[in-house]
Amino acid sequence: MFLKLLRGATAVAGVVLVAALLFQFYSQRQGNKKVEEANTLQKAGDAAIQSVGDKFTQLLSDENLAAFPGNREQLKPLAQEVSAGFKKGAEHYRTAHQRFQEASDEGVDDAVKKYWAMRGEMLKTMAESKEGYADVCLLVVDDKIADKTALETQIGERLTKVQALNDAWKKLEADSDKFQEANADKFE
Repeated sequence: MFLKLLRGATAVAGVVLVAALLFQFYSQRQGNKKVEEANTLQKAGDAAIQSVGDKFTQLLSDENLAAFPGNREQLKPLAQEVSAGFKKGAEHYRTAHQRFQEASDEGVDDAVKKYWAMRGEMLKTMAESKEGYADVCLLVVDDKIADKTALETQIGERLTKVQALNDAWKKLEADSDKFQEANADKFE
């Protein structure tokens, strides 16, 4: 009788162990799928930002600023296009942030969860940065800004905030890279 009970308990323990391993494998796989989606979204965001980078420089060129506000209407289409590109990139980064957050909610190793959460936070900050650039573009078409000096002041203030966000996401990126290196055995 005792032997039958022992065999039954061993069988149950084996089934529970197999179920736990399958759950962990499934969770890791689901998390990895979300991370792949996030990485694809980040690349799409990078492409959207890159597509308007030169136009941003053109929009805020010395030549365009020197003619402000007389050229406001001429700059309007360019400002809207560049702002839309930054917003599109920010949207991709925000969605990638959500995917990393979803991945970090899966039943995976704590180090992997922490890394994914760090990457998600980095992407959220990147999105805020790109939204700041989008807002800078729209200053050019803001009718409340009456002259070049006021425009330059507003641009300077906004770019200072954007630079702080850029510094923050770059630090988050470096910290997450260091964390991944320190826990390399968890990412094999």
